[in-house]
Amino acid sequence: MKNLNQDEQLRLYEQILINMASGLYMVRIADGEIVYANPTFEKMFGYDHGELPGLHMSILIAPDHQTPEKIAHEILQTLLKKGNWHGEIKNQNKDGSHFWCHADISTFNHSIYGKVFIASHSDITERICTRIKLKESEERLKNFSDLTTEGILIHKNGVCIDINKAFEDVIGFKREELIGKNLIELLVPKEFHNTIYKNLQENNPDKYEILGKRKDGVLIPIEIGGRRELNYKGEKVFVSIARDVTEKRKYNLKVKKSEADLVAQIENTSDSIWSVDKNYKITITNSVFFRNFKIAFNHELRLGDRVLDYLPDDLKTIWKERYDRALAGEHFSVIDKFDMENIPQYVETAFNPVVVENKIEGAACFTKDITKQKQTEKALKISENKFKKLSEFSPASISIQRTNKYLYVNKAWEILTGYTKEEALKISPMQIIHPDCVDEIRQRSDSRLKGEDVIKRYDLKLLSKSKEIKWVDISFSLIDYEGQIASLGVCFDITELKKAKEALMVSEQNLKKANTAKNKFFSIIAHDLRSPFSTILGFSNILNTEYDNLNEEQRKSFIKELSSTSNRTFFLLENLLNWARAQQGGILINKESFNLKEFIDLATESHMNNANHKKIVVNNNVSNDIFIHADKYTILTVLRNLFNNAIKYTYPEGNIDFNAHKEKQKVSISITDSGIGIAEDMLDKLFILHENCTTPGTHNEPGTGLGLVLCKEFVELNGGTISVTSSKGKGSIFNIILPL
Repeated sequence: MKNLNQDEQLRLYEQILINMASGLYMVRIADGEIVYANPTFEKMFGYDHGELPGLHMSILIAPDHQTPEKIAHEILQTLLKKGNWHGEIKNQNKDGSHFWCHADISTFNHSIYGKVFIASHSDITERICTRIKLKESEERLKNFSDLTTEGILIHKNGVCIDINKAFEDVIGFKREELIGKNLIELLVPKEFHNTIYKNLQENNPDKYEILGKRKDGVLIPIEIGGRRELNYKGEKVFVSIARDVTEKRKYNLKVKKSEADLVAQIENTSDSIWSVDKNYKITITNSVFFRNFKIAFNHELRLGDRVLDYLPDDLKTIWKERYDRALAGEHFSVIDKFDMENIPQYVETAFNPVVVENKIEGAACFTKDITKQKQTEKALKISENKFKKLSEFSPASISIQRTNKYLYVNKAWEILTGYTKEEALKISPMQIIHPDCVDEIRQRSDSRLKGEDVIKRYDLKLLSKSKEIKWVDISFSLIDYEGQIASLGVCFDITELKKAKEALMVSEQNLKKANTAKNKFFSIIAHDLRSPFSTILGFSNILNTEYDNLNEEQRKSFIKELSSTSNRTFFLLENLLNWARAQQGGILINKESFNLKEFIDLATESHMNNANHKKIVVNNNVSNDIFIHADKYTILTVLRNLFNNAIKYTYPEGNIDFNAHKEKQKVSISITDSGIGIAEDMLDKLFILHENCTTPGTHNEPGTGLGLVLCKEFVELNGGTISVTSSKGKGSIFNIILPL
């Protein structure tokens, strides 16, 4: 071969570079300037011939996470240190589009440009796109598998490549603990190894169950789905589904138990149970139905038989119509009667549609013997009729009620309440209860519903149709009425008995009051009248026997004491007689209008000497225009007693004031004194006849307590009220309110 000179060698190299399939370009390392690019490279990047030399290499690099200049700088630095660089790089075409290349770069010293690198570029865009799509597909698969509740295992003949979150939850291991390990050896007891390897070899897609061992050592039942082939990261692998079927096994066990219980119940009941499909063929039945069918129609049925074919013609039509109603979606029951040895027998059959996935697939039937129930109902009906006949002649008022509604009332009840039977059936039992007793009855009812013990017999106040109050002695009990629980009420009219009791109580109270009055009467006679009479008799005897031996001053003193004692005694005697007449109802009230101020002057006149003797100032502050409408005699007695009391309990040189003012249709009269006042514990006893409820006056004037009692009775006879306000040591105010 001829040896080539240097020029020939250069031209040869140039031809080789021009015709290379790979893009080739050369860059000066010192400044990154492109000094050469072959046609393949220019075409790859979309530049015209000779356009690239002089440009910076960064224009060929697509911006990624860094700028093209930064990427170019890092490549140049690597070349200076190592002398070569190779890898995948994202490039930018002249038109701005991006594509991927694999670049192999090496450096050498050029005689003209100094240190340069020459790079060979191959377009790998299609391969990169395929890889990106594969990665995205893998990511989607990973995301999907982590969202599903089923455990997903990617493996190669049992060696773990990847698992999802649900699989981690099933076996208790984390993903990083299992990657690259043989899960059959790690997680499955040895007795199941052959089963798994056999299924892997046979590529069996069917599901099967094994025991799996969790990280904590607990064995759990796991259902494995048949494997499926998958291209995963460029490699053929398999995907299997793993489910923890512990709960499923428990559920299946419950279902089996439930089915066994259902079969036991069906077989152990005395009722006939069966179902038919749309063609009237027997699908489910118990032995009772087969036995009863044979007795009734002399034929042994079997599952799958068309039941209508073995019925007499007259029954065939009836039963077909019944089955058709159930197959049309109707729920109903019928009662059939037939005679067995001349004894009526009754059976009740319930029909219900059998619905599967919202579609009617058949009819379920249940027949039970209700002969005894019918016999009981008949006997109960006879008993109820007898009860009604007897109750109509009973003197007791009888009613039957349920849920606050009358079901039956007898004649005595009609007479008691005034309602007819027809009206009773339309009203509520609460309607005849007197309002005073409604709450009590409701409380009894609530207690009965709570199961608490409730008094079953008590007195109750009713309100008849004419609003007349009726008292009854009533008792309640629960009975079976027309097949349901009801309340039986039996009551007796005790209205007259109640009235007699009330009259007796009033009589007893009056008797007690009369006894108290009698005792007080005798006490006053024995003490309060006897004492002043003794004084009168004593002074009279002295004047009669010693008159000549007494000087004038002694005579005047005895006569003054006789006069004072006689006036007090007469006042007491007058009160005593008035009170006695009041107790016997002998006081007649004769109301008339009169001037109050003038009447007060009249009332105080008889006791004014006593007031003057104690130098008490008496003020009648009542206006002249006030007139009252009352009985003069009783009001005069009231005012005299109150004035006498005020004098008795007022200190010498004290004050007594009479005041009055109008209040609507009434007049308020007050008598105010500056006396000793009344203790708080005595205020409630002032107007009650009571022994020892007296206090001596400021000059030891005696008292009986009768005057205020008489005042209260006389004020009330005039339609008024009397009250007192007082405190110890601060005087008293007696207030009378009378109608004008």
